[in-house]
Amino acid sequence: MATIYEDTRHEKARKKYEPEHIKVLFVAIAPPPFDSGRFFYFEDVTKDDLLFWGTMKVLYGICKVDRSRKREFLSRFKRDGYHLIDAVGSPLPNGTNKEKEIGDSLNGLKSKLKVLCKPDTRIILISRAVYDVCFHALKEEGFNVINKEMIPFPAFGNALKFHQKLAHLLDMDGNSLVSIVMGSDSDLDIMNEAAKALAEFGIPYEIDITSAHRSPARTS
Repeated sequence: MATIYEDTRHEKARKKYEPEHIKVLFVAIAPPPFDSGRFFYFEDVTKDDLLFWGTMKVLYGICKVDRSRKREFLSRFKRDGYHLIDAVGSPLPNGTNKEKEIGDSLNGLKSKLKVLCKPDTRIILISRAVYDVCFHALKEEGFNVINKEMIPFPAFGNALKFHQKLAHLLDMDGNSLVSIVMGSDSDLDIMNEAAKALAEFGIPYEIDITSAHRSPARTS
């Protein structure tokens, strides 16, 4: 019964941040253990969360993890047309043959992709196991998988490789960021309109809230 509840909680969290039109869909291996308290779409994760923050660093140029801003970045991730799902719907115990589990879930993954993807949706496969099992199978079904090589999960010393490969794939490694700076979060609704305009033109940006009066050094 607990597993059903947790599984429902995970799906509810994912659906909350599902864009109407997905421009880029990331496919990872599987969710963390249900009792870990970690999940890409959970807003209150207190440790690790490596895939989420690794992805945010590539997309939005952040340098440091600020867990208090996760809800903000999830909203931005959704607004910009990004989404992430897992190839396998349930956590994988230690020692599991990942390739076999992904292969057994492949038909279910294809069904999910047919519902989520539009003709222009680009798909990025994260981790060697997902890439090795899914790349050719999804390409043969006509899905627009854009990475022609494996992108590692950003753990076990692979954070830099993950960042470099994903940034290169999304053509963000040479781009500058536009900074949208405001003195108070009361300005956020208005400044989000600027963020939407930048996103529509494919211009990378970052949002920062900082007060010239309370923290002049940081603001400068």
